[in-house]
Amino acid sequence: MIMKFARMLQRKGKDEKGFTLIELMVVVMIIGILAALAIPSFVNATTKSKQGKAKADLRTYGTALELYYTDNDTYPETGSLANLKPTYMKTIPDDPWGHDYVFVKNGTGASATYDLYSQGSDTGSSTDDIKIPE
Repeated sequence: MIMKFARMLQRKGKDEKGFTLIELMVVVMIIGILAALAIPSFVNATTKSKQGKAKADLRTYGTALELYYTDNDTYPETGSLANLKPTYMKTIPDDPWGHDYVFVKNGTGASATYDLYSQGSDTGSSTDDIKIPE
């Protein structure tokens, strides 16, 4: 009786289709390894795209500031990029991290210069500030 039951289990095991636990674990490990390799590349690409957008925005701001200077013989006051709208820029975008671009006017009159930059992802330190020209 026991032998018949054992033979029945052997036959039943050979006829069934499916994956073993070890096969499933190997697949899960392979997916995990691929994800571990792909996620840093994705994060790096996202960061580079945000930096590229910030550089493009800063160049646009720079052009608008030079047009403003040509018309007014001075740059706008520190922090007042809103003066560029609507004559020199249609909209005033935020940087890709959701912060305002920083504009600081240095000096007065014809010798005035300015600093224009994005504070990057961390507004507290200057480790990833983006300035034009670089």
